[in-house]
Amino acid sequence: MCDNKRINSSKFLKELVKCSEKAANIARLVKSEKYLFQLLIEKKTGDSANSRFVEDYKTLADVLIQESIRYDLSKEFPGFENRIFGEEKNIFTNKLNESIEVNILEDEEDMTNLLSRILNGDEKAAKMLSKCVLEQVDDTIVEKVNIDIEGYVDLSTTAIWIDPIDATEQYINGQIGVRHALDNGIEERGLPCCVVLIGAYDMKTGCPVAGVCNQPFYHMDNERCSSRIRTGYAANTRKQHEEIETEKKDAMTIVMSSSEKSDVIEKLKGFKIYYAPGAGYKSVCVLDDLADIYVLTKGTTYLWDICGPHAIILSMGGGIVEYDLAIENYKKMDLDLLQVKYHDSKDNARNKHGIIVYKDTQKLKLFLDRLT
Repeated sequence: MCDNKRINSSKFLKELVKCSEKAANIARLVKSEKYLFQLLIEKKTGDSANSRFVEDYKTLADVLIQESIRYDLSKEFPGFENRIFGEEKNIFTNKLNESIEVNILEDEEDMTNLLSRILNGDEKAAKMLSKCVLEQVDDTIVEKVNIDIEGYVDLSTTAIWIDPIDATEQYINGQIGVRHALDNGIEERGLPCCVVLIGAYDMKTGCPVAGVCNQPFYHMDNERCSSRIRTGYAANTRKQHEEIETEKKDAMTIVMSSSEKSDVIEKLKGFKIYYAPGAGYKSVCVLDDLADIYVLTKGTTYLWDICGPHAIILSMGGGIVEYDLAIENYKKMDLDLLQVKYHDSKDNARNKHGIIVYKDTQKLKLFLDRLT
């Protein structure tokens, strides 16, 4: 059990990074094997579907990623698996309409047999996936990320939200090696918009503790892809994040969904507005200073979409506030009181008040002044 278990903060964040890279490996494998990829797409229906999209898909990659993160963290921190929550149900329905529970099995042959059932007897594909899921991530990936944090994480009061592949539509439709970068570097669509999101939060306060954003297709050289990883630690006052060099912008830049309300867009005339997919990716645009603000006025994101980015941006002095509450109260309330809070209820995980992601408090207030 992990009750009252204090873990070095650097070790904890390093394990999240390793989990994110295994997730990226799975995502790249599934995407690169075309015959495999076509087998593994399942349309979401009913409560699992997102109302923003005409079609909402999940792939076996999503389910395997989520369950592999749970499995690897529970091996490293026994008992922690009950505090790891994700977007996807671990049930996958194959093309024969069989519903199969996806769990990670320690024995590669057992794992292959399970995946073979999902893949309609395709043993070759099942073996490839099993090897990837059970393979240890090379420690060199952690060495490339600057993680040296003082302090401890109390696992007994810590939980995790996972979004296995944010911007699933881009994952399904994007092409390896193809980019759609706008003039300021924001990608308007495609595989670079896909992000593995892992966010840890304090169950007592609801505040984010640590976050990892892994873009599996950030670096694309012909058919070869590799990750770009952002991390941040925001617990207590020991805040640390990856430093990046950015260019200063002349005008405030807003990134949003192309489905944002027309009256909001009208009020923001004079600001530079860009459109991009994926809540996770748009949050990363703010982390990278490609945008000053990411705004979503509709309640169509979920806790798993923003927990990871929230921890990173808090470590930079920014935050993610609830849109409706910020509009009403930003002049009279401390921004700390308007931050999104996290809990373990999937039934109540929707950010129904909308969200605003920001890194600079003064720019946030300027933005809110324009809308009120």
